[in-house]
Amino acid sequence: MKGRGKGRGRAKTEPTALVEGETGGTRGNLVGKRTSCPWINSQIIQASKEDNAIQRILGVVEMCIKDMNLVNLSTSLHRLAKLSVMTPHSDRMLRQSPVMKLLLTSIATAFCAVEEDPSLPQSLSNITWSLATLRIVDYKVLEMAGTLAIANMKDFKAFELASLLWSFAKLGCADTMTPVVSPLFRAATGRLMACMNGAGFRSLATAAWAFATARQASQRLFRAIAKEVQTCLPSANSQELANIVWAYGTVGHRDDQLFRIIAEECVRRLDEFKTQELSNTFWGFASNDFHHEAFYQKALLIAQGMQLQPQHVANILWAAARLHRKHPAARQAALHMVPACLGFLTSFKPQEVASTAHAVAKIFSAEADGFEFRTQPMIPLQISMFFSAITPWCQEHIQLFSDQSLANIVSSFGMLRINLHPSFLASVERQVLERLKTSDHAALVVFFRATIQCPQLARLEGQLAWTVAQELLNFKSKELRSLAFTRSVKLGIVHQEVEPNIEELHRWCMELAHGVPQDRWQEQPEYQRDKMNVGYESIPLGSMDTHLDQRHQDLLWQLQATQAAASQVQATQAAQAAQAAQAAQAAHAAQAAAAAHAAQVAQAQAAQAAQALQAAQQAQQAAQAAEAQRAAQAAQAAQAAQAAQAAHAAQAAGVRMAIGETWNQA
Repeated sequence: MKGRGKGRGRAKTEPTALVEGETGGTRGNLVGKRTSCPWINSQIIQASKEDNAIQRILGVVEMCIKDMNLVNLSTSLHRLAKLSVMTPHSDRMLRQSPVMKLLLTSIATAFCAVEEDPSLPQSLSNITWSLATLRIVDYKVLEMAGTLAIANMKDFKAFELASLLWSFAKLGCADTMTPVVSPLFRAATGRLMACMNGAGFRSLATAAWAFATARQASQRLFRAIAKEVQTCLPSANSQELANIVWAYGTVGHRDDQLFRIIAEECVRRLDEFKTQELSNTFWGFASNDFHHEAFYQKALLIAQGMQLQPQHVANILWAAARLHRKHPAARQAALHMVPACLGFLTSFKPQEVASTAHAVAKIFSAEADGFEFRTQPMIPLQISMFFSAITPWCQEHIQLFSDQSLANIVSSFGMLRINLHPSFLASVERQVLERLKTSDHAALVVFFRATIQCPQLARLEGQLAWTVAQELLNFKSKELRSLAFTRSVKLGIVHQEVEPNIEELHRWCMELAHGVPQDRWQEQPEYQRDKMNVGYESIPLGSMDTHLDQRHQDLLWQLQATQAAASQVQATQAAQAAQAAQAAQAAHAAQAAAAAHAAQVAQAQAAQAAQALQAAQQAQQAAQAAEAQRAAQAAQAAQAAQAAQAAHAAQAAGVRMAIGETWNQA
């Protein structure tokens, strides 16, 4: 797969955990094979939920391995694989663990003794998914799992089968396990066709990715998948959309109706896409020559705001150039992405450098098609600096380029009429001639077409033209058609999709070879001395004009290299300035946060003080109210005393009067 993993584990379900009441936690509680297996499963699941879960599960496996059935074994392996995804570097530890080796051996033994079991497809799916996630290629287990899957294919659900196929494709078993993989995918084709309805977008996208990656695609199956996924498109996430487009691009199956509705869905949701997903989707559409204008423009616009890796840059620019090389959006995207590449050029692979350079050359060449460029293309400075920067890198890594990638590099310089540095030119000539000693006719055609596009390789072009003319009768049909297309473009005539005329091709090749002495064709070009410092007395042909042209090329290359170096310095300075600005911004943000925190603390303290003041005021008011109440009560008591005293005095007066009256009467 291009660029990270596909995340198919989410389509899995766990085996049913059967818990056997209150059984305790020691092996002494195991009572017979029939009752121990559910208890073991419960212990595995419980261990996966605790701290240091991986070690806990390994402990359970080591303790109970002799009593585990296939469900226990698959549950253990599946839980370990899921935990490894969330625990950095744990997958390496698990691959080296003696308990893991014991677990895989026990799984192989259980496969040998397996009987008819409705849970077998799920166990096979879980085990293979776990191996792929942990990147463990155990050929014995995989071979037995594949054989059992074929024998029990009718019992598989769509998501179980999709996950199993994904696992074999992810582990790259298509070439190493052909006797198992090919029958497995053939049997899976029939099963998927039978359970297609209601399978869901995720399962079908996973299956399509697996068939494409394993190079086992069935056009009949892909037609059925295209029809079914249109009914469940809203349920797909961005990764699943990217996977299915990539799969259809890889197998070369074009379905315009499917692509149109997926493109429309992508346009609405492109902001959700990760860089790898955007890159894969764009690449998949371009591989099938499907152009959707809204997707094309929005994808290129969003890509410019992403942190792109070399593979993403290569795929996106390749797709843009293939679909519409002269589109303004493609030009703008290239001007934005290419300068950024200089900062991490050493991270590129040769194929990525070649693909990026070739796409850029198509976008900025003077003419969209043809090898005869009548006008010098107007090359932006950023593009010129990019080609200057990759020159020494390409020369240093020239042996790592594939034949097609090396030809693309040569063609790129030729299309933009950028002069190859003499030492790089010599390296290209030597490398091509050396490779042609052992390469096939396909490589010969590829290099011949590249030399036609690069005027500096006129001598090599003549030699290859003569070689092609001598080998024409041994060419395959595909190679003859490619050569006929090259001739049509070179001559500026309309290419006819007819059977190539070998006599015409032979005559054309001999015309190209005419005038180049055959006794010099086998000579390796001599670049023994430093062409940058060659003196007039050492000019090979004694031609001052030739030497001045060479000096002009050397000076131009030096200027381009200087510009590239200056661009790199500027990029470094800009990056440092950006880092400083980010640091200053972070410090400012920290200060602002501290100030905000201090303000919040002060505000909280003020609020507390206000609350305390309010409480004091309320207490004072309460005290005053109590004092007033006590004063009122005292006044009332005084009034009552006075009233009682007055009543007592009145009563006393009345008594005295009564006594006086009685006395008088007496």
